[in-house]
Amino acid sequence: AWSTPAQSASGVTTDLNAVAYSGYGGGRFVAVGAGGKVAYATNAASWAWTAASMPTTADMNAIAVAGSSTMVAVGNAGAVASSGDGAGWTAAASVGSSNNLRAVAYVPAVPNGASAYWEAVGDSGTILRSTDASNWTLVNSGVTENLNGVAALAVTDSAGVVTAYKVTAVGDAGHA
Repeated sequence: AWSTPAQSASGVTTDLNAVAYSGYGGGRFVAVGAGGKVAYATNAASWAWTAASMPTTADMNAIAVAGSSTMVAVGNAGAVASSGDGAGWTAAASVGSSNNLRAVAYVPAVPNGASAYWEAVGDSGTILRSTDASNWTLVNSGVTENLNGVAALAVTDSAGVVTAYKVTAVGDAGHA
């Protein structure tokens, strides 16, 4: 069943744009939104949200989690921040674009293969990649339309072993 927490319970009264679940510290939900607002809840039964501090006032549009260790949030004007717990956030050291970022995904490592990385997408075909959640490099997408979503799909062999990840971005004008 759906549960709607009271707005005042979050300590955040601006729009929240995205939410993710992290296994950190027994589990928590982390939400990001307008004006760089961020809040987290460790108890889904009572939805007791705690406001946290983001190192930007840019609107944050998306959040992704790597298991229970790292969260990355992305937003307008190339804003990127990471956190280990959802409460304390650090701005990325370098971001290869100042375009608005719309989505972010974590791509896990492949056993005996590719290393893990993060991928963020946004306006004007922007794709950024990072292996440490702090230093982001621009990747040529080949499109100029806005990219609004990104996801990683595991590719497996006949025994069900992950051999690679296929990363797909979707956006305006039917780009996929």
